Parts: sequence; C-alpha cells; structure tokens
Amino acid sequence: MGETLACGTGACSVLVAAVLNGLCDREAVISLLGGDITIGWDDKDNVYQIGPAEWICEGYVDVDLFRVQSNLKDWKGNSSANLHEELPGERLQIANMK
Repeated sequence: MGETLACGTGACSVLVAAVLNGLCDREAVISLLGGDITIGWDDKDNVYQIGPAEWICEGYVDVDLFRVQSNLKDWKGNSSANLHEELPGERLQIANMK
C-alpha cells in the first residue's frame, strides 16, 4: 500500500480548479508520481486526458461479496421487487492502468 502513482480523476480536478482560479489555460501538463499527463477542458465542458497507459497489475474480485438486497418500499409502503438487485455469481477481472 502507499501513495498511488497516478490518479486521472484527481489530475482532471486539479486542472479544472486551476482554470477556475485563473492559474492556467484549459490544457496543461499535470505531473504525477507515475509521470506527466496532459489534461484538457474543452468549450463543451468535457475534461479529457492524454498520455501513455501501462499495465501495472491484475486481480480478481468475487462479486458475490457485493450481492445487494434492498428492503426499500414504494410510496404506498409496499415492498418493491424492482428494488431488489442481485449481481451475477461470477468473478470480475480488475485491471489497473498507470
């Protein structure tokens, strides 16, 4: 465990905050521990990342651990079958990209 090498969401947030505070243009290079990434914010309010990607790890999670059962009721107080959600009993492959 420890500090992450890169966080694209955080880098995008940094750019938007910097632009809103008049500190940089709408496209800038953000330096992260894992390297530099170019972040842009276009005139349609899309924030995008430009930079390399590397495969750094792989893992699996048992989705049965995340099975959800809701006891919510509708506006009349009746249990709603639509509010019951089950995830499939399978493993999902998780990939972490740098």
